[in-house]
Amino acid sequence: MVPLLRRNVVLFMSHVANDMIYTSLPPLLPLLAAQRGLSAAALGVIPAAYMTVASFLQIGVGLLYDRRPTVNYVPLGLLIGGASIALIGYLDNYFLLVACAVIGGLGSAFFHPTATSLSSSSTNRSVSVSFFIAGGGIGLTLGALLSSQIAGHVGLKATIIYIPITMAAAFTALILLRENQEDKRAKVATSASRVWSARLLLLLTAAVFRSVLIMSYITYLPLYLSTQGYTVAGAGVILTLLLLTGAAGMVPAGFLADRFGRLKVVSVMLALSCIFSILIVNIPNEYVFLPVAFLGFFAQAVIPLLVAETHEVLPNNLGLASALMYGAAIGFSNLAVPIVGAAIDLWGYRPVFLALSSLPFIGSMLIVRVQTIRYSLARS
Repeated sequence: MVPLLRRNVVLFMSHVANDMIYTSLPPLLPLLAAQRGLSAAALGVIPAAYMTVASFLQIGVGLLYDRRPTVNYVPLGLLIGGASIALIGYLDNYFLLVACAVIGGLGSAFFHPTATSLSSSSTNRSVSVSFFIAGGGIGLTLGALLSSQIAGHVGLKATIIYIPITMAAAFTALILLRENQEDKRAKVATSASRVWSARLLLLLTAAVFRSVLIMSYITYLPLYLSTQGYTVAGAGVILTLLLLTGAAGMVPAGFLADRFGRLKVVSVMLALSCIFSILIVNIPNEYVFLPVAFLGFFAQAVIPLLVAETHEVLPNNLGLASALMYGAAIGFSNLAVPIVGAAIDLWGYRPVFLALSSLPFIGSMLIVRVQTIRYSLARS
């Protein structure tokens, strides 16, 4: 019990450190614009390059981990990510900035499938994966906060702080996770006889729909709020609330899943996400923080449950399962975000946000179908 708890705590803290890296970038963009003379489009490429590489390259790393599992991918990813993002504050050449973002995404791609697989304890999978992914939610919040605060004092040189943070996490993971390596090799030695199935495709589709909703809100909610009279700081607080409540909902969701059933909890939470998404554009602006908080809580809480369910579907391919649910789903949703932006330009925020609200409801129905398939397999 103690080694398992220690492993989960180390993975949690490693996830905090890793996900701080990505959200450290957006607060630095105004400084890059002022000091490097970059356009908004050029600036947008930097975090987009990080996230695109981090998302889609996870599939290859997941396959690699399933064939040659090693905990070394965790510290390797942390060190690569921390060093590359730290360099961004010290470079003048735009193409080198983008290259650092790409390399940072490579580090994240090494980290996520490996660490997510290691967090998946078959005896208490919903809770252990939820605890691990909650660390990522906290890291996303802390990264933006730390970067903006330090940059206010030292400018772009603030990026150097991520070297000691990721080094500390990497060496802790290297020392304390190594004993788990042989055990994981035994668990993933046998390849899955059939990777793709209706259950997997339905789970992945539901995850993509959820991610499109959340990534669209993360991107466009501050802009929508600014049209409703919110200041930049006020809109930022609401966005932070969305992220914080998302992190807060993950561990409770894991316990609820163990109590009532993973798929039932996912289906209900996605349906509730639909309701609160609708309320965001149908409630007085001074109370918008309430549906935003509940949307973050329910929509984000299902991530670890979907990952855990995919691990059940692919027990011998945990790396691939983690990469598909954690990487590919987010990657595809990021590709959809510009399309959502174009729709907003054409029709406005309210109609588009209402249309997006249908996505978690459809996802909920897909999860009900997954539950039906699971019952059928159990009876056969």
